[in-house]
Amino acid sequence: HPDALAMARRHQRFRQMLDATALEAVEQQFGVKLDRRNAKTLKIKYKGTPEAAVLRTPLPGGAPARPEGEPESPLLDFPYPYRRPAASGNAAVPPPQAPSSPEAVRQPAPTEPRYSVVQRHHVDLQDYRCSRDSAPSTVPHELAVTIELPLLRSAEQAALEVTEKLLCLDSRKPDYRLRLSLPYPVDESRGKAQFNKARRQLVVTLPVALSATRPEPAATAEEAAHPP
Repeated sequence: HPDALAMARRHQRFRQMLDATALEAVEQQFGVKLDRRNAKTLKIKYKGTPEAAVLRTPLPGGAPARPEGEPESPLLDFPYPYRRPAASGNAAVPPPQAPSSPEAVRQPAPTEPRYSVVQRHHVDLQDYRCSRDSAPSTVPHELAVTIELPLLRSAEQAALEVTEKLLCLDSRKPDYRLRLSLPYPVDESRGKAQFNKARRQLVVTLPVALSATRPEPAATAEEAAHPP
């Protein structure tokens, strides 16, 4: 409505209410989840094909329209028998509220991007020997973390930090924040990251630390008594 748009240009909180209502309508109508933190207002009045609105106004002096589905009352319409209280001229008028500063308006939290963690194993034939100590390890050799950043143009816009058990990603404009706990301790000094500009994905490959691999099998009592 043009009046709503005009008021939104003058009042920031009213504009935020309209934006939130529009985003909720799109999410409910199409069953999607929108990124409200990184949403932007386009510099156009509308998008799409304009259609003329048809407004029906009541005829001057005509009978009021009856709502659809309401049965006709057998009783006559009588006026309200009591006098309405007159508005007091000395009623206190509430003072206008001071416009709130942009800093006082609560901003949504940074968006947590979607991610996936893949455990990679390397096939070694010595793990399949006919020996007591040959068995595939349940601990992966490396972790591949794929982070989806659809609004990121280059890897320079994001700050990545990896510790032994935690992966941290921060970005401004677009606003992303990720705190990911890793399932295994990794060697962050040998890790590598690559940003795919076509898919807007950041792929981080982290080798698992040697301390997380399986320990050597303990020697039996017979082997301990008769060492080789």
